[in-house]
Amino acid sequence: MIIKQIVTFALLLILSKAEIIKIQLKKQTITQLDYLQQDSNILQHGGNSRYLQQSSQGSKQNVDLANYLQQQYSAEITIGKGKKTLQVLVDTGSSKLMLPSKNCIDNKNCKGFNAYYDCLSSDGCNTTNIEYTQNYLTGQVNGVNVNATVGIANLSQIQQSVLLFDESNKFTNEFSDGLLGLSVYNKDNNGSNSFVTNLYKNGVIQENMFSLYLGYKLDDSELVLGGYNSKKIDPSSKIYNHKILQNLQYDDSQKWVIPVQRIELNTFSKTLSSQNNLAIIDSSYPYLGVEQSMYQGMVDYFVKKGAKLINNKYQIECNKTLDDIQFTITDSDQVGRIYSLPFSFYTSNSSNTCTFLIQSYNGASNVGFVLGNAFLRRYVSIFYYSNLTVSFGQSTANPNDDYTSGLPTWAIAVIAAAASLFSLAGGFALYKKCKGNKNRSGLTQTMVSNTSI
Repeated sequence: MIIKQIVTFALLLILSKAEIIKIQLKKQTITQLDYLQQDSNILQHGGNSRYLQQSSQGSKQNVDLANYLQQQYSAEITIGKGKKTLQVLVDTGSSKLMLPSKNCIDNKNCKGFNAYYDCLSSDGCNTTNIEYTQNYLTGQVNGVNVNATVGIANLSQIQQSVLLFDESNKFTNEFSDGLLGLSVYNKDNNGSNSFVTNLYKNGVIQENMFSLYLGYKLDDSELVLGGYNSKKIDPSSKIYNHKILQNLQYDDSQKWVIPVQRIELNTFSKTLSSQNNLAIIDSSYPYLGVEQSMYQGMVDYFVKKGAKLINNKYQIECNKTLDDIQFTITDSDQVGRIYSLPFSFYTSNSSNTCTFLIQSYNGASNVGFVLGNAFLRRYVSIFYYSNLTVSFGQSTANPNDDYTSGLPTWAIAVIAAAASLFSLAGGFALYKKCKGNKNRSGLTQTMVSNTSI
């Protein structure tokens, strides 16, 4: 509580001077990345169109996202017949909608959370009596799977599986009310349909897709359901289509994951093999995660340019000139496309000192990268369920619009400390393997264990 008050006071004091009338003070829960079990047999889906063309059929819905200090982005949902509103983190790295239950709050078992949903039959909610444990590196939530009506923006509500947790531990001062997973499949829904696919199959949206634009301003970020916003893409940019790798499991273990052919940064370069070339796209991760050995090669370059390790974070003077990080990713036509990440995108600027938004990753051996918000602010990301592809187009987001750039270093440090109370010190957390959990009816449920940052 003390930390939360300090964070709130610091933001109100500093941002009032910048004439910001209102700010969303809900720090989004930093989510967890699921372990990816890659199958040796990979299905190839989708067409061979070089450039993604937006369909002229059907409608799309723009959903405003709250931007919390460039770290997390959240949307408002409604749940139940009473349409209770909750603010949830938008997460392409997981599949479930997870919310605290009333019992969790009433019994003070829901550490770090304040809002809740009460599953009542009168509100159209039904429990399945299937217990789940969602594991994190330093914490977990325990609860039951329920079915309720869920809506987002002005769209009609649909029946959706919800992990309603009755207990959580090792979470402190969470400012979001839960998490909305937008991964490929959700095995708890009929047909293992994702939330977006459920919207599509219920006729709420007419394209089985969504897109993300993550900006630097307080209120310009958006989730588009059923399409993408061409105005958020640089007019000179082309949009390239990439097939995701599939593990043939059709469950929560399938991620939005693509192979990276090569990474380059100044004199450091590495051509990747199937042993370490996978990149998971995760909108809940504030950074760019890089496999440990490659991370060290990048750090060597940063240090040569003057970077210093301060409080476990590499920092450098913002007036320095550093090279772009370049990713070569094969598109649907088997052509390598280069995605450049400029210095201004892979660092955050505070009082003339830039902090690197890159962290070391020591997880699954075949995963080399986690393309989090540091990458996704540079490129609008478009996710197609119909042919299981992900497309990127250069974003109109401008680091000069960063509404947090006027905050002094000490304020960012206070807020970041509160945001990272359950993080793994020194870098990106490990993936964990699946483990079995028993439900109340005696059946065994396979849960994907997650990690926190």
